[in-house]
Amino acid sequence: SSHLVYLTSAHLSMLASAVAKAEVHDANFIAALTRELKARLMEFHSPMEITMIVNASSKLRVTDEDLYRRFLSHIQQQMGHEAFHVRDLSVIVQAIARVQCADASTMAKFTECASKTLPQATPLELARLMHAC
Repeated sequence: SSHLVYLTSAHLSMLASAVAKAEVHDANFIAALTRELKARLMEFHSPMEITMIVNASSKLRVTDEDLYRRFLSHIQQQMGHEAFHVRDLSVIVQAIARVQCADASTMAKFTECASKTLPQATPLELARLMHAC
């Protein structure tokens, strides 16, 4: 876990996602991941990286409320610079709902952004949005 510092943000996202998919819940890994994310959150720029790390964090049961507040702020800032597709936003809102850390105003901002690509949404993505909101 001390080697996480050597990973790029994309690799850290992929590693966390793989660990979450494997349903491995190691307290030491989660603590190290949380520390690393808090220190390097601003390195996550692309919608893909952000989506993967937020989703993985929620599935790994990361419980740091400050980290999720910072995720939300960072995501909203990135939405001003880069287009987030409904595919990404449906996963993000599902992850945020999973950890119960967003208010109605924040969710409204995400759904407003998602509406720009809503005609391209799959039934699964629509279901994620509806369930989360």
